[in-house]
Amino acid sequence: MTKQKGFTLVEIILVIAIITVLAAGSYVALRPDLRLKEARDARRAEETNTLRDALFSYKLDHDSEFPSGVDTSLRMIGTDVAGCNSACGLETTEIACLDLSSDLAPYLGEMPEDPKDGTPGKTQYAVKKTANLTLKVIACTPEIETEIASEQ
Repeated sequence: MTKQKGFTLVEIILVIAIITVLAAGSYVALRPDLRLKEARDARRAEETNTLRDALFSYKLDHDSEFPSGVDTSLRMIGTDVAGCNSACGLETTEIACLDLSSDLAPYLGEMPEDPKDGTPGKTQYAVKKTANLTLKVIACTPEIETEIASEQ
């Protein structure tokens, strides 16, 4: 009986698994700053959807009305009474923030804040009704995308 030369299936699978782990590790290790920005932008997109859904839940429970202050002016969500006018997408928000914390408390565990720059006073998320009466929630400080918004 002659001995055959070659690799077993187990050896081939083991080599493929090692190469996959090394490739995944190098993907993150080569550009960690970019990966962190992508992760924060993904969170911003998720949180704009969460805020939009909470606002629509409020509307369903309150005779088809959004909370007071949600109108065609872009307003940053937060508890600060001044200093909220900042660039948000292609627009600038109003001077006073729009405090929705008590209105949306039944629909949110806690008010979302931007993962990098958000505070309860200035969440870095803004809301407005558009001209065609849809609702738009915008993340004001995206790092990679030009605009992160949720509109319905």
